[in-house]
Amino acid sequence: METYVHLLTPDQATEIADKEYTVGVVIDGEYIPGSLFNPILDLFDNYVISITEADKCNNPLYIWVKDTPIIIYDPKPRII
Repeated sequence: METYVHLLTPDQATEIADKEYTVGVVIDGEYIPGSLFNPILDLFDNYVISITEADKCNNPLYIWVKDTPIIIYDPKPRII
């Protein structure tokens, strides 16, 4: 079964790395952070994020990730 991901440029990956794709909330005066983007490199050294990260993105600063190309994910081999 193939896994699909969103393709990013290196600059895009740097821009969103460790930024919230879901906006955090304040509950009882305490800030609860949202979920963070985690761009990774695939087998061909393309930066990618999961479909879930893009689909669930509700942060207006990064909503553009929904429009990035979708490709088949080829993972790097595990190093044992």
